[in-house]
Parts: sequence; C-alpha cells; structure tokens
Amino acid sequence: MDSHPEERPAKRFKHQSYVDTLREVHLPSALKQTKFDQDLGETGSHFHEALLHWQELNLAPAFLKFARDADPLSASMPLLVHNWQELVKLWIGALDKSDDEGLKALLDLFQKLAHDLRTTLAPEYPRVLKRLLQLLPRSLAAEALTALLATFSALFKYVLVPSIDSELLQQAWGAFRDVLPQCHPEVQRATAEVWGATLRRLKVSLREDAVRILASSSNEGLGDACAWIFVTACKSVSQTVHTATPSLIAPLVRYHLGSEVPEDSFTLIRRVLTALIHHCKGPEQFSPISDAVVSLFSETVKELDEDKICRILDVVSVVCSVRQGSRMSHKQLSALLAEYATLPLTEKTHASLLRFATSTLTAGEMALWMAHGRKVLERSWERPILGIELTGALSDLSWGGWKLVASSYVSSNTHKLLDSHPARTLELLAALQREKRLSDMDIVWKQRFQTWVEKTFASWEHTEQNIQMLEHVLELSNLLPALPKLLVSIIGETLQAEEPRSEYEATYANSARAKSPEVALDILYDSLKPSLLSHSHVLRLETLRLLTSPLVRGPEGATEVLKKALQAEEVSIDVQGVRERVLRINRLPVVVKDGDQLGAEICARWLIAQLKVNLRPLWSAATSALSVLSSRFGDLVWGLLFQELQDASSATKDAASDPAWVKEGVEEAADDVWEDERSWRDPSAHKVRTALARWLEHSSAEHAIIKSQITGDRFDATTYETQLLGVLEECSSLAEKHNRDLVPYFLSLAGPDAAAKLPRYKLSAWLKLFSKFSNPNALRSTDTMRALYVSLLEHPDRALQRLALSCLLTYKTPALVSHEESLRMLLDETKWRDELTQLDFAQFEAGERAELVNVIIRLLFGMMLERKGRTRGADRRAAILSSLAGCTDEELPLLVDLMLQPIRRERPAQNAEFIICPLPEGISEKQQVGFLTLLGDLLKHLGSRIVSKWPTLLETLLDLVASAQASIDAQRDDNRQDDDAEEDAVAEEEERDIETTSPSRTLRSIRQLGLKRFADFFRAPITYDFSRYLPEAFRACISPRLPSLDLENTQSPSALLDLFHSWTQRSQYAAYLVQYDDRVLPKIYDCLVATNVKPAVISKVFDIVEQLQALSASDATILDTVFKPHVSRLLSNLSTLVTRSKGNAAAVTDVLGRRQIAILSELAPYLSDGVQAKMLLELFSPLLRKPHKTVPEKIKVDMTTILCSLFPLIQDLANAESDTYVKTYSLLSQLFQTLRSRQARIALVKAFTRLAEVQPSIRSLAELMDSLNAYSVKRLEEPDFDRRLEAFTVLNEKLYLSFSCRDWLPVIYNMLSFIQDPLELTIRSNAATALKRFIDFVAEQQGDYEETFLKVLYPGMKNGLRSKTELVRAELLGVLSHAVARCVNIASLQEMRVLLAGGDEEANFFNNIHHVQIHRRTRAIRRLAEYADQGHLRSTTLAEVFIPLVGNYVVSTDVLDHHLVNEAVLAMGQMAKQLNWGAYYALVQRYLKLAKQKDASERVYVRAIVAILDGFHFPMEESVKEDEVVDMAVADAEGSDEAAEGEEVVEGEKKTEANPETLTRIDETPQVTERPASDATKVARIQDAVNSRLLPSLISYLEKRDETEDSLRIPVATGIVQIAKHLPREQRDAQISKLLTVLSQVLRSKSQETRDLARETLCRIAISLGPDYLPLMIREMRAALLRGPHLHVLAYSVHSVLVHITTGDHATTFHTLDDCVNDVAAVSSEVIFGESGKDVQSEGFKTKMREVRSSSSKGVDSFALLAKYITPPKISSLLLPIRNILQETETLKVMQQVEELLRRIASGLNSNAHLVPTETPAS
Repeated sequence: MDSHPEERPAKRFKHQSYVDTLREVHLPSALKQTKFDQDLGETGSHFHEALLHWQELNLAPAFLKFARDADPLSASMPLLVHNWQELVKLWIGALDKSDDEGLKALLDLFQKLAHDLRTTLAPEYPRVLKRLLQLLPRSLAAEALTALLATFSALFKYVLVPSIDSELLQQAWGAFRDVLPQCHPEVQRATAEVWGATLRRLKVSLREDAVRILASSSNEGLGDACAWIFVTACKSVSQTVHTATPSLIAPLVRYHLGSEVPEDSFTLIRRVLTALIHHCKGPEQFSPISDAVVSLFSETVKELDEDKICRILDVVSVVCSVRQGSRMSHKQLSALLAEYATLPLTEKTHASLLRFATSTLTAGEMALWMAHGRKVLERSWERPILGIELTGALSDLSWGGWKLVASSYVSSNTHKLLDSHPARTLELLAALQREKRLSDMDIVWKQRFQTWVEKTFASWEHTEQNIQMLEHVLELSNLLPALPKLLVSIIGETLQAEEPRSEYEATYANSARAKSPEVALDILYDSLKPSLLSHSHVLRLETLRLLTSPLVRGPEGATEVLKKALQAEEVSIDVQGVRERVLRINRLPVVVKDGDQLGAEICARWLIAQLKVNLRPLWSAATSALSVLSSRFGDLVWGLLFQELQDASSATKDAASDPAWVKEGVEEAADDVWEDERSWRDPSAHKVRTALARWLEHSSAEHAIIKSQITGDRFDATTYETQLLGVLEECSSLAEKHNRDLVPYFLSLAGPDAAAKLPRYKLSAWLKLFSKFSNPNALRSTDTMRALYVSLLEHPDRALQRLALSCLLTYKTPALVSHEESLRMLLDETKWRDELTQLDFAQFEAGERAELVNVIIRLLFGMMLERKGRTRGADRRAAILSSLAGCTDEELPLLVDLMLQPIRRERPAQNAEFIICPLPEGISEKQQVGFLTLLGDLLKHLGSRIVSKWPTLLETLLDLVASAQASIDAQRDDNRQDDDAEEDAVAEEEERDIETTSPSRTLRSIRQLGLKRFADFFRAPITYDFSRYLPEAFRACISPRLPSLDLENTQSPSALLDLFHSWTQRSQYAAYLVQYDDRVLPKIYDCLVATNVKPAVISKVFDIVEQLQALSASDATILDTVFKPHVSRLLSNLSTLVTRSKGNAAAVTDVLGRRQIAILSELAPYLSDGVQAKMLLELFSPLLRKPHKTVPEKIKVDMTTILCSLFPLIQDLANAESDTYVKTYSLLSQLFQTLRSRQARIALVKAFTRLAEVQPSIRSLAELMDSLNAYSVKRLEEPDFDRRLEAFTVLNEKLYLSFSCRDWLPVIYNMLSFIQDPLELTIRSNAATALKRFIDFVAEQQGDYEETFLKVLYPGMKNGLRSKTELVRAELLGVLSHAVARCVNIASLQEMRVLLAGGDEEANFFNNIHHVQIHRRTRAIRRLAEYADQGHLRSTTLAEVFIPLVGNYVVSTDVLDHHLVNEAVLAMGQMAKQLNWGAYYALVQRYLKLAKQKDASERVYVRAIVAILDGFHFPMEESVKEDEVVDMAVADAEGSDEAAEGEEVVEGEKKTEANPETLTRIDETPQVTERPASDATKVARIQDAVNSRLLPSLISYLEKRDETEDSLRIPVATGIVQIAKHLPREQRDAQISKLLTVLSQVLRSKSQETRDLARETLCRIAISLGPDYLPLMIREMRAALLRGPHLHVLAYSVHSVLVHITTGDHATTFHTLDDCVNDVAAVSSEVIFGESGKDVQSEGFKTKMREVRSSSSKGVDSFALLAKYITPPKISSLLLPIRNILQETETLKVMQQVEELLRRIASGLNSNAHLVPTETPAS
C-alpha cells in the first residue's frame, strides 16, 4: 500500500469559538423537506410522534419529566386538543428548568404542537412568546438557538399570521424590540431571519404597515437587525430576489421620503440595497428593486418637494454607486438622467445632486455619456460650484468619459470662474494637474492663466485663503514659467513677520524668520536649546544648520562641536547609516575641549537627544559618549540628565509640542460611513463617497500644507526614561556622588510613602543603577533603601529578585557575602532545583543565621508566587516548602507573615472572643485565591510546625470565607439557586491557578477554597482547640448553607461536606457536629436521598457514618450525644436508598451497595418501624435468592444479620399461613443450600431461630437446624461433628416420621448442601439417608411431597451431578437410583427405570458409572448411549442429567483411561442426536468454550465437538419464506427450558429449582407443554441460529489458531460440513465457501504436518460434499495459493484430492470430472511448464518442502487422472495448456516434457470409460 508520510492526517475536529458557531446559525430553510410529511393515523398527532422520537434520543432531566407528564395527555389528537392548555403549562414549566440539551427537544416539540393546534393556541400566544423571548439573551448553544428560531417561525406561521392585524403585529414587534438590544449581534441577525420569513407570509395589505413599524425602530439601536429583516425577506435562491421584494422595498423608500429621522432610515435603505446588490447576479435579477426605485424617483421628481428630491437622489446614488452600478440597466440609467434637467439647482439639493450625477455617470457606458452626459454637465455648470465639484469628482474617479465630455467645459469656463471663484477653480485645476489632464490645454489658455496668476499674486497678503491658493499654484508650476519671480517677492514679505513662533502655534499658515543678518551664538542658542533635545530629527537638523550658518558667530570650540554634531545628524537614521552614526557619536566628546562649557553643553544635549531616537544601536553609543563626557564635565552632565529624568518620569516632556491644528487636520476628508458587517460594505461606493467628501469639503490645500509640516518622528517617554537610567548606571560614580538628589527622588517614586507603585521595568532600571554603587552605607536614607531591598526579595519576578539581592550584597555583610554564590544559584532559572536540594539550614552558623535565613525565606517565598510552568507553580511550591522544613519553629513564622502581609494589614487584635472582621479595601479576589491556594500547600507540608501562627491564620481564613459568603448572599437576590457543583469545579480550577472572569464564580471559589483550608486544619496531625472560632464560623459560614446542603451536594461532595467529614476523624472534633447547630447531622443524612445524588456524595456520607460508628464503639459519650439522637433519620434515609434500588442486584453488589448493607446491618438493632422492616424484607428477599456471582455471600451475611432485627417488628410472621411468613420461611430454607461459609451459616441459623421466636411452631425445627449446622467452639472453621451426627441420628431414626411436607423444606435444602461435602463421608452418607427417607414419603404419600420433590429435590440433585467431585456424584446417583426405583408415579423418573436393568446390579447404570473397575464404567456409558439411541430418554433428561454426568469423563487421556474417554465422546455424539435444538446448541457452545481454554484436554474437546456435530439431526433443507420467519418468536418459545439452557454456557452450580412458595402441581405426562408452532417456523428458527450463530462461531474457532493448534482444530471442519449439508442450497453454498476459504488458507502454513492434515481434511470434505462442490474447492484453493512455493503446494494438494476421490469406493461417485478440467489443467501446467516449474528444474535448487520437490510429477499425474475421468468434449480443454506451450517454444527440453505429458494423457484416455473406440480423437 502506498504511504504518504508527508501528508498530515485530516483533522476530524476543529475548534470554533462561540461567536463562530453563532455565525453558522440560520433559520431552517423552507425549501427543505418538511418535517410533517409522514402519514399519521386518523387520531395521530405530530406532537406525540415527535415526543416518542425524542424520548429515545434525549436524556435531559427537564425533558424527561415533561415527556412523562405529557405522554398520557397527548396519546391521540382528541386528547391533545382537550388537554392543550395543560400541555402548554407543562411545556413552559419544563422550559424554565431546562438546559441547552433539553431545549432542543422541547422547542422542536412546540413546533409540532403549533402545527397540530394552529390558531387554537392563540389564547396562550402572548405568554408563550414572552417566555420564548426570555431565551434570546441567554448564551444558547448553536443547535438550541436554531431550534428556538424555528419555534418562533412556527409560532408566527401557524398562530400569528393567520389571525394577524396591524395591532397584533405592532405588539409582536414591540416585544422583540425590547429584547433584541440585549442580544449578541449574531443572535440579532439570526432572529431577523424569522421576521424576514414572516414578512413574506403577510398579506400585501399588511406588508406596508409592517415595513413602517420595522423601519421606525431602526433608530433604537436595532439598525443592523432591521436591515437583516428586509434583506432576509427579499433574498431568494440562485442569486435572485423574492417575489415579495417590490412590495417591501417600495414602502421602505416611501417611509424614508416622509421620515422625521432621515439619517436612520437612509442608513437602513443603504444597508438593505447594498446587501441585495451583492446578492443579485446581474441587472435582470435586480430589476424588481431597480424598477421600483426608478418608478418612485420619477414620481418624487414631479412633486417638486426639495426634501423628498434630496432623499430620493441619495437612494438612487446608493443603487448606482454600489458595485459601480452594475446592477442597473442602460434603460434605467437613461430614465434617471433624463430627469436631471428638471431637478432644482439649489443650495439644499447641491450635495444630493452631486452624489446623484457622479454615481449615475460612473455607472454608465459611453452610449449613456454621449446621450445624457453632456446635458448633465451642461446643466451642472449652470451652478459653477456644482460644475467644479462634479468635474473634479469625475476626474478623481477616473471617469472614462472625462476627456470626451468634461474637458471642454473646463477649458471654456476656467477664466471666467477664476474671477468669480478663484480658490475653487484653482483647487479643480490642481486636481486635474495631479491626474495629468491639463497637458492638452492650448497655449492661449496657458498664457491667460499665467496672466491671471501674476495679476492675482502681484500684491501679497498673508491670509489662510492666499496660502491655500499659493499651494494650488505651486502644484500648477509646470504651467507657469514665470512663477519663481513671484515667489521671491512673496518670501521677502513673509520674512517680515514679527512673532513667527506664536504664528506657528496659532495656524498652519505660518512663517519663520531671522531678524538680523548676523547673530551671536550665545543669544541664539538660548532660544534653540530645547530644540537640540527634541525627539524630532528634522527639528534637530534644522537647528544645527541654523547654528552653523555663516550668519551665526560663536566661539571656535562650540562651533566645532556644532559642526561635528551636524555631520552626525545628517547621517540617515536607518540600518544603512547606523554604523557611521555610531562612529560619529563616539567621536563627538573628543572634540569638546577642556573648560569649554558651552561646547560641552551642546554635546551633552545632542547626545541625550540621541536617546530619544527609536533606533536601538544608537543608545549604547550615546550612553558611552555621555559617560566619557561626564568624566570631565560631571556636574554639567548630571544636571542635564537629572532634569531630563524628572521630566520623563512626570511624562510632561514634549507632551504639548504639537499645535492644535496638527492634531485637528491630520486626517483628510474620508467616507462618513463605516460598517462592521461585510454585507453593508462596498469598495466602489466607498470610493465614490470619499471622492465626493473631498470635493464637498474643499480642504485639499489645507491638508497638503499641514502634512508638509508633520515630521513623523515618534517619542517614547518610557524607553527614554529607561535609557537615562542606563546612562546613570554607566556613570554610577557620578550618580552615587549626587545621591542626596537621586535617592530622595527615587524614594518619592518607589518608597513606602509613594503615591503609586512603580512599574516593574522602571524599578528594574533603578535597581540596576543602585547595584553599581560601591558604598551604599554612605547613601542618604540608607536604612530605608536597605529595607526596600529586603522587601523586594519576596517579589514574584525572578529578575527583580536578582537585582534586589545584588543591591543588598553591595552592603557586603559577612553573612550574605559568604553565601553569595548559593543565593544567586537559588535565583537561577535552570539550577535552582539542584541548589534547593543541597540547601541545609543546619549548616548555617548561629551568628549569620538570623540575616541569612531571613533572606532565604524571602527569596523562596517570592519564587513560590511565580506562576510559570504547566502546573502554574504547584510543583515549585511543594519543593520549596519541603526544603523550608529545615528551618526552626522560630523562623517559620516569617513565612506566614509574608503570606498575610497583603491581606491582614489593618485587622485589630482580639485576645478574648473571636469576631469576624471585614476585609481591608483593595484586596483583590485574585489575591484571596492565591493566599488560599498557598495556605493549602503550607498546611500540607508545614502545618504542624506553625501552630503558633494558627490563630492568625484561622482569623484571616474565616474573614475571607465570611466576606465571600456575604458577597454571594448579596448577589443571590436575582438568582436563588446556588449551584455548588459548579462551585466545586471552579474551586478545583482555582487550585490549579486557572483564572476566571465571572465575579460571582470567583467568590464561590474563594468560599469553597476557604472551607477546604478550614478542613485542612482539622486534618493536621495535632490536636487543637478550635472552640474559640467555631461559633463565628457557624454563624457566618456554615449555618447559612445548611438549609440547602442536600441540594448542593448532589453532583459531588462540597467543601462543607468535606469539612464535616474531617470532624469525624477525631473524637475531640466529633462533638462539633451537634454542639453548635443541631441541623448538621440530619442534613448530612438527607444527602443520601437527594434527587439525582451521585455515588461520590453517597460514599462521602458513608465515610462519615462509618467513622461515627467506629468512634461510638470506643466512646460512649459520642454514642449518646452525637450518634443515637439522629440514628432514626439515618435509618429512614438508608431504607429509602435501598428502596430506590428496586431489587437491582447491581445496585447492591457494587462498592457502595456493600457498604450500605454493612452499615444497615450495624444499625439494624435500632430499627423500630414495622412497615419499614417489612419493606426491607421484601427488598432483600429477591437479592438473597440471587447466585453468589451476582450477590456475594458476604453481602448476604449482612442481609441475614439485618433480617434478625426485622423479624420481631413484622406482625405477619406470627401467622403461619400468611404470605409473608411462607415467603420468609421458604427463603431461609433455600439459603441453607446456597450459603456455605461458617459465618454465613451461623447468621442463617440465628435468623431461623429469631423466626422461630416469632412463630413457635418451628421451634423444634430451629433447634434441629442449629444442631445440624453446629461449629466447634475450640477450632476455627471446624464443624462440631458430635452435635451434627447426633442430630443426623435423631433425624434419620425417629424425627423424620413427625415431619410435615413443609417441615421437610429446610431439611431438604440442608441435605442438598451436606451431600456435596467432598471431605466428610459421614456427613454425605447421613444426608443421602435423610433424602432417601423423604423419597420414601414421596413414593407413599405423593401429593405435596411429590410436588416438593419435583420442584426442590430433583433440581437440586441435577445440579449436584455437575459437581467435579466423583464421590459427591456417586452419592447423588445413589439417591437418584433410589428415587427411580421407588417413585413409580413420576414420569420423569420412570423413563430412567430402563437403566436399573431390571434389578441386575451388574448391569445397573447408577451402580457402574462410578465403579472402581474402569471396564464396568465403560460398559455403563455404552449402555446409556444405546438406550439414548433407542429413544428411551427425553432431551430434557439427557441434557440435565446424563450429558453433564458423562461430560466428566471427557477430559485429557493423561488423567483418565483413554478407553473410557473414547466411550464418553462416542456416547456424547449418540446423545446429541436425541437433543432438542436449544440443548444441542448449548452443548456445542459449551465445548467450544472449553476448547478455547487451550489446556491439556483441548484435543478431547475437539473430538467431542466433531462427534456432536456429526450428530446434527435437524431438518433445514426446505427454504422458508419471509412471512413464515416472522413467527420465529413463537417457535423460540417452544421448549423454553431447553432454549434457555441452550443460550448459556453452564458454569459451576446452576440454579434451576423454583421458589418453594410458588409450588404448583406438575403434569406427570412425559410430554412438556409447548406452544403450538408450525414446522416452517421451527425450521426458520433453526436455520437462523445455524446461519447467524452456530456456523460463524465454529468457523471463527477454526480461524483463530496458531501453528501449534492447527492439528487440533482443523478436524472441526468435517463437522461444520455435516451441519452445512442440512442447509438450503443458497445458504449452504455460502457457508461451505467460507469453510473452504479458511481451509485453503491453512495450506499456506509453513508446517508440513499442518498442510498434510489440511489436505486430509479437504479430501474427507470432498467425499462428504460430493462432485458438485469439487470445482468450488479447487477454485478456493487457487484463490488462496497464488505465488511462489504456494503454487507447488496447490498442485500437490489438487493431486491429493483427485487421487482420493478416484480410488476405492469413491470412484463411482466421482466418475466425471468435466467441471474441474480448466482449473486442474491450469494448476498442473504451471508447475510443469511455468516459471515455478522452471525454478525447480534449475541447477542448484534446494528445498525442504515435499510438495515443491514432487509437484511436477504430481502435475503430470493430475493430467493423466483427468484424462481418465472426462468426457470427449472436454479433451480439448485438457490439451489447451499444451497447445499454448507448443506455440510459444520449441526447445528440446520443453518438447521432451510435452511428449512425456502427452504419453501420460494418452494412457489415461485409454482407460477412460466415457470413450468408445469410435470416439477416440484423431492424432
């Protein structure tokens, strides 16, 4: 098979966010096949059909409850109509309680209900609609939301639409309008589809009202939703629009024309039209909408209302601009433009006309332009401003008709407009010049324009309008050769400005100048100093150019510095120029001469400004240069740096450097429409709107001027401050020298009194600086600084910890310096674990311990707060806390203080009674969760070491829990349900440090974590007095939650229940369960019977009960004060719990069930309710009757112990004739047979004795039971033989004479148990004697005795005969022999009288089957087989008595005489011939299962299987019609006992006896009562079982083998054939084909023995099947053996089969082999002439396979055999391979082979009986 390793497997699951799933939600299409097509009966309903359907699919609790209640109310259509109001009420109730899974079913059901009831639902319509609308704002799953939309649609379709009027419509939309703003936008879009479908269904007369109602809501935050409604209503399939579209669009446009809020209605129309244009394929599909718009346009224009004209023009502009107007036809565009000449050209219509003309012209083609374009432009130029704007907009939009149509109007109107509208005309010309449209203007036009410019700008006045006009003129400079002269004069006048700076600040139209031709440097420098520090590259560059200009004179040194700085500034600020710039920066300080303060200041300022440049490589160079400069001019550099640092920190530097006009005018005119939804957007329309906005605003010159003055440099104050600190770090000695300025400033930012926290990155930079200081002791406020360093050691940021440690190490204290390396290793990201492992607190010296341990604890505490890694720090916390165990108890409180520091800031001290205090303000929920999580780890590792801090921790913990509880109570007003299961999940997430977003969710997690930590205190391995805290804990945290404890603990045990469990661990704490609130234990017990309670909760309550039981046993006080007062509540709930199991054995045998029974057995003495006791007895009775495999014996012992306490409470047991007494008496009697252990029998005797106390009539019987089951008091598990034998003596000699039939019942069961004792002969023999006594009564009195025998004793003996112990079987056979001899009236025994051999002890089967002499056993089995073969024994007797008996001898011959085993196998086959189908099938399956165990007896089991299969005797030859197969259920009921046995494999003891209390008289006839069934159905049942179960299991057994098992399993194939031969032809062929395929595959085995065995089996099968199946066999062999050595095996095997079928008696059957000629010839010729044959004949070929060596000769012989047994017509087919060989080659060797082969064929033909001399073929 080809492999493609480079191809990744396709993902079967792709994650989708919730919003993504909502995008795929749509209203189910109406075009899909309807859900109401199925045929229903006359009284059927879709609702009930759907209800039955959903009951199979949906298990949501709310739905299941609704289904149970609704099913009887809706079983038929009349019932549904009668009960519809009750159904709606139930449905609404279920909807309130349902989750998303239940909603899908409930909503679908309502759709069916609406379909069934239609307008009958109208009275409930408002309530249903209101309830459904409450679901919309919920975060529903996509499937549930889809179902909700479909429900709305059904409600509208079947209820609203048929009875709708305008008022109803208004009410329905009003309800939606109130809810939709609360919904997600995607939900609004999906809901709009419902209304869209509803609009389509409305009558035309109502649609206009609906449109008006919907459109009026578009200004209420529902713009998108309203637009989606219309879009959905208008869309149809195949990119077309719905037929209702014109009746929706026309009213919508009319509403807009008369709307009081046109902006909102226009937005609605624009969105709808845009989406529909995108949807439609072309003008033809869009024509219903475009025709309606054009028609309304024509009507509106005739009304001459300017407001309406403007609005309709804007609507038409949308249609013509979206997708470049491609959805409008030429005819429609022509009709629109034809009306242009009639439109009023007023100020009010100006903008709308511009939009209309622009969009319409750009939508058309040349024919439209030529026909109407000129007229439109000519009409537009009548209003010059409109003409200018239209021409410019068309130019910007690259209109194709501009040159043909518009250019002439520009050239003809320009000069006239320059006089009337100069600014607008220049703007137009500049725009045209940018598009290169003025190049074709003639020379006359250009000269006139040049003249106008010279005239206009001859006298210059500095105004904004003139500046704008100048900007446009500059753009037209290519057309004005004389422009430079004008500019010189303008510049000269501009330089005369008095205050250029204020002018710059005031307006963008500004100028700058220098007053005198020559200025002193120091005068000019004072004004330009700030510019040198500017972040703007342009400003610095121009400043340096100005300062270095020839007009400025200054000192030589300063001038040189300025020149070098200018050279460096002129280098480009990019990657290419960075190297040169760095080089010039480094050289600049060298230029500064000693004592040149001005030069040094210039240099320092410029270098500091380099730190503002956003190019990282420059920063290190500038820092180094400043460091060099500071070595000579330290105070100067310090002053500048410190001032800049203060300015950068206060974030005021450069904040107001840009004037207001820069910020206001940065953005150009843009499209005023912005849509988030893609359906409302269109790039073509956006382009048109943008171009028109530019021309309507006329601000292009202003934007161009402003843009030219913006440098684009960005200043990052944060990075700048960090770089300044980096410079100070480089000049650390300078900073340390000025620490009196620096340290106070730092403390004002980061000290204890700072107003705000310093960001981490800033703090890191400051600490880097302080870590460079050499003498920190001399710093100002050094103690404060040191304390700050120490406090920063506990910071969770590892990098910050390292810096704080470095700062602390600068103090060079001996305790820290000596361990510096170790401390730094602890903070290493990769080596901290190794260092932590080697950390040994015991090695620290006493003198250094205090400071060193303080530092280490703080460092490790900070590391614990980190949240890195997969476990979010859990493993790190565990490792660190384990290491801290080396600290002393006096040092560990520091760790607790660090934990409490952020939380316990202002709590008042309390020495007496504890009172909960509110939490300080500012403590976040995240901090509380972190504290509780860390506290859990601390208590786990160091809890017992910090007992001194427990009071503080407990106070803080209870404060947190109480605060969370109070907050939750405050939030619970809106929602009273507190989902504690969710709370547990949240708490587990928080313990894993998973952040949550919901405040209430986090509060619940804090409460839950707090209670868990409270429980951890009680679990600590020390005893502590918590009584000081518990009153407040109960008041604030525990008692408020007790009322709902059982409701909250249904899914999993809550932290509160876990707390109660912790109190039961110690006797000192157990009293807390009742001391402070007496409701605790009752509510705990109520958790057992809470609705849908989960096993985990029950297990936790059982833990509490078991702990209390254990404590009560050792402490009487706990028993009296804690346990006993509430035991009745516990018993009642346990009884209810047992009742819920409803006798289900699985509910009792699992772990919880066993614990429940054990607890109940301990509490049974406290029972006092008789009704409850009777109920428990009825529940336990069926469970006690179950076999031990289902209900273990230990559980039965506990149940029996409970029964002892129940009997005195049940009054019915005093009446010996009551049904309760009879059942109980029979139950206890039956248990004497099944319970075997000492403990079980003692408990049973005790229960029987307690029953005798209630019913004195069986007291003597109870004493007998006590004696018969007595155990020694001296030796464990040893019976008291003296008492038992004495009891047997009394029983067998005289007591039995006084027994009634009922009295015999417990005796019989006891004897059946004792007789199976494999060790004690005396017990067995006495038990057998007692049973024989009973049989004598049966023979003499019959009646009830005979019934008891048939129902109790006889089944018990049959089960005993399955025992593996021969002595037990012999004893039972003795009893059975006695019964056969004595009971002449029992038919089932009389059929076995033949085995008594007429009293001949030598021939008596019962005496000889276990005789010590093996040959007598063999003869007994042989006689049994003969009697069975003669039909003396029924199938039931054989299956239940003799087959299990003989089966004990079907074992390995290693352990038993092989003659006996052979005889047993043969007898098994003989008996199988007499079995009914059920018993036969069970027998086969039993031995198949035994054979699969692969033990020493497997070969014998296979022989038994073959013998049984050979005995298959069921007729199946007739084909059965399908209609007869339907009655198979009736046939299966026939012989149900055999069938029941046949479907199960017998394992161990099988329980077949009936309950004695249900004994009935049995018909004594030997025939079993059967239900009538036809022969056809019998055959059908057997055919089905054979085809679908028996043969597949046999073939599967044959297939699943290995080389060692082949010789064992292959013989089964012959048995399979025997069964398959009984099948009808069609089914037979299929099964035989499967078998032959399997056997053919076996021939591929490498084992010679296996291949030989497979060939032998195939030969036998061929004989069994006959000549019809021989071709099939050979074809299957060819299909399995295809290549290489397998071809030789094939030829050899085919030859073996041919030889076998043509020798001996078989030759007459296989006298003609015509059907095999082609296959055999092909196989044989391959090994003679083919490649396989050539390989064997080649020199040096060696092989160990016998088939390969002789295959060629076998092939030749096969040809000869075929020639002997074929008819003349097939001779040519036989010779065909030889003919083909002769055509291919003439080599000598091949010709010799051909000659030899033809000789052998001729020899075969001579012996062919089908040939007569005249038919011999010619040569």
